[in-house]
Amino acid sequence: MRSTLVFSVVLLLVGHAFVRADDAEQYNEIRQLLSSGKLEEAEKAFTLAIEAAPDSARLKTLYSHFYFYLNRAGRTQDAARYAEANVEMWLDNLARSPQMAPNIWRQVDSVTTAYVRLGQHELAVQKLDEIVDKVEALLAAKESAEVTALLVELRARKALLLASAGRTDAGRELLQSIQERAEAAVAMNGSDTSAILTLATVLSIRAQLEAGGEAGEAASKEHLNYLATQAQTHPASQAIVSAYLAAKTLALSHLVRSDAALAGTELATLREFLASLDKENQQIQNLIKTSERGLSSLESRIAAAKAQQALIGQSSFPLEAEAWVNGDDLTDKELEGKVVLIDFWAVWCGPCIATFPHLREWQDKYSDKGLVIIGATRYYSYDWDDATNRIKKVENLSTEDERAAMSRFAQYHELKHRFMVMPKDSRFSKKYGVTGIPQAVLIGRDGKVQMIRVGSGEANAHDLEAKIEELLAVSN
Repeated sequence: MRSTLVFSVVLLLVGHAFVRADDAEQYNEIRQLLSSGKLEEAEKAFTLAIEAAPDSARLKTLYSHFYFYLNRAGRTQDAARYAEANVEMWLDNLARSPQMAPNIWRQVDSVTTAYVRLGQHELAVQKLDEIVDKVEALLAAKESAEVTALLVELRARKALLLASAGRTDAGRELLQSIQERAEAAVAMNGSDTSAILTLATVLSIRAQLEAGGEAGEAASKEHLNYLATQAQTHPASQAIVSAYLAAKTLALSHLVRSDAALAGTELATLREFLASLDKENQQIQNLIKTSERGLSSLESRIAAAKAQQALIGQSSFPLEAEAWVNGDDLTDKELEGKVVLIDFWAVWCGPCIATFPHLREWQDKYSDKGLVIIGATRYYSYDWDDATNRIKKVENLSTEDERAAMSRFAQYHELKHRFMVMPKDSRFSKKYGVTGIPQAVLIGRDGKVQMIRVGSGEANAHDLEAKIEELLAVSN
């Protein structure tokens, strides 16, 4: 790293005489610093490198990396600065290659999201307006269907920012006017793929704006039905069929959580539609082929969810414990009349660890009201490294040492609920339909399964906490 810094200084001293020298080493070293958490060193090195080679496309791709690592470190204000620089780079490229337009809104979203996280909602709106102005200038200089579509999308996304700033009515009014113009464009030329997809984007944003409640559900259906109709009307359009396939797959992924049987029926209908498409259209057939893996995965999720949802209302299964960690042993008798949350997890599972803040909160908030949380896990031969406060794989680790490691793991993560270590040949997780972790099983005071949720995320946490409160309110 030191040699890189010296080299950069030399470049500056000689008046940037060799600004196009190979920057691969600098790029790699800065990325290494970022991934190692040495953010200040990375920023210093980057400043020198970009001053020496201000036109380096390779170095400028680091803007997005800085955004990611600084944001993760809680330095949101600094992350926003790099996100803005990243957007400027993308806009410069857009002027030369309009085909890049469909990917730019994600870069813009990084900017506005950063300011929203900082609570600076109006500044987020202002930054979006400034970017829109720049895109308008590009479009004025050179007409482009891709840039036109991007401009409509960015204007529509302003409605979401206005809502986040507490101005939902203003957001609705703005989005309605944009939707009317998009509908008019489709009515004028019903075969214009760009216009069709632009209206689909606006309808999708409207569904996001109205998310939650009947209005959101209606908006989501309108968006999906519109794309389904367009895909049926234009079955030879790879872009339209692809948009419909993506939207339908996402909708089915959400539907699986509440009604796996219906999701299965709709997936079968989707497959029938894909099978009906022109076998001679190579683009369409390639799209179907590349989507098959995702559809098969969704099919497996639906099958698993059906089995899990069939458990709702059924009696819970007896505990299967080889040992208990982080507390005294529990018996089925002690759980009678309690609300029980069984959390299937493992020490190596990142998404499982992401649920810990909620588990800690629920333990503190509800344990004295009748909630019992049980972490169900297995032996995986992971020890705990006190020097790094991390787990480490150790072959032939004794079960006694692994339980001690679990205890230190629990202490480090401030977990107060008990862990049930299942026997090697246990079928406990299979009985609850576990195919992936984390999986939470919520059992009511009557001993019957009331809810199953798979995966981390705020939606699952919201559902579980609402159900916990509902079940705790039921008297013994």
